[in-house]
Amino acid sequence: MWLNRQTYDDLWKQLHETTIANQMLERHSTALETTMDWLRVRVTQLEMERAQLLWNYTGVKIPTPVINKIDPERPETNPMTQIPNFNDMGDVEAAKLGVGWDSNGELVYSK
Repeated sequence: MWLNRQTYDDLWKQLHETTIANQMLERHSTALETTMDWLRVRVTQLEMERAQLLWNYTGVKIPTPVINKIDPERPETNPMTQIPNFNDMGDVEAAKLGVGWDSNGELVYSK
């Protein structure tokens, strides 16, 4: 298959421009990630300082949130942060988790 020289040069130029744009975006993404890491550490530190000040001056303990970076390779295992699922889990899965019913029809958690 033959290709016109002008078409080849245009494609080569587009490839070169796209490669440069990709490298610039990668550097920009790295800079943003570094900034976000710093911000996560700083906000967590400020929340802990605020909680400690409240404890020192008022005697009130408050929970301190910790902002962590989410690892995209590891799935989220905390059930409080997952999307709620209102589907019936079934009797077999409920038995594995130790969920059952008493004689009055109320849920009983054995684990």
